[in-house]
Amino acid sequence: MKRFLPLLLLPLIFTGCLKNKDDKKDKGNIYMTVDGKPLNLSNNIIAQLGTFDQRITVLDIFGFDDADPAARIHLVIASTAPIKVGEYIRHPNVQDPSPSMDYSPDGNYFQPMISPLNSPNPLRLIITAITIDHIEGTFSGDVEKDGLVTTITDGRFSVALN
Repeated sequence: MKRFLPLLLLPLIFTGCLKNKDDKKDKGNIYMTVDGKPLNLSNNIIAQLGTFDQRITVLDIFGFDDADPAARIHLVIASTAPIKVGEYIRHPNVQDPSPSMDYSPDGNYFQPMISPLNSPNPLRLIITAITIDHIEGTFSGDVEKDGLVTTITDGRFSVALN
């Protein structure tokens, strides 16, 4: 079930990403280096903290680029405990909390590169600050699809929480 949780949240994320022309509030940004190339996402950002199935707290951070093809990143932490400042590492022997990351260099939402469980460079997501309306942190790790590995380093986010 936890492996499919990010897929279950996609409809919520897509509806949350609709732009409102009257909304001038800064949503934040996500910066990362992808295989040595910098990528800054600042136009289409959303972060949500909520409850799934009345017992799992879910943090969802999503950003995509306006360029064509549109790169996108999706970071998720699912936990039965409150999500707070700290380090969350993707590991095959740790089910809770469960962080995950998927990345798409071309905007393909349905076949992204994902953070594998048995990676020598696993997803490391660190929350450095969290309030009722804002979250900040760092992330790094490998994502893969069909044997192709992409390394994401120097990831940073500072995002308004919805």
